[in-house]
Amino acid sequence: MKKAFTLVEITIVISIIALIISAAIALLNPFTQIKKSWDGKRKAELNTLPKIFEDFYNDKNRFPLASDVCFDTASAPRIDVFGKTACFCQICGRSSQSPKIPQLPNLPCDPQSSQKEYLYDYDCSTASPNWFRIYTKLSLLADPDIERVGCGNGCGPAPD
Repeated sequence: MKKAFTLVEITIVISIIALIISAAIALLNPFTQIKKSWDGKRKAELNTLPKIFEDFYNDKNRFPLASDVCFDTASAPRIDVFGKTACFCQICGRSSQSPKIPQLPNLPCDPQSSQKEYLYDYDCSTASPNWFRIYTKLSLLADPDIERVGCGNGCGPAPD
């Protein structure tokens, strides 16, 4: 007598394996985990960029202009929600159009660069910017940091 698996036994084993894989995917939710990792990287870089810009300020006695850090041209001046004249542009150090200057050699890029970029909002009322803000759009909208900084309905220049 031959010892072999029957078609019914093989079907049952494959069904059990498929059920275990489905349960693992449902519990681990890999898409949410990927979004969490992107947001973690964004938050870490948003903590690093101000330090880089403060070092730039110490060297140049001003914060960077769009031409110092952005790969695109600055927006037209506008009055922001704080009543200040502001311009914005996008930051990504890996972009071929990104300026290369010694004080800012390692400008980061958003993990989803080309779909999303860091937004540099700065004082464009003078030739020497006195302030700046950096914005990003997180992947997980239910992130507690969004509420903590008061951006439940979104922050930053429109339409971003």
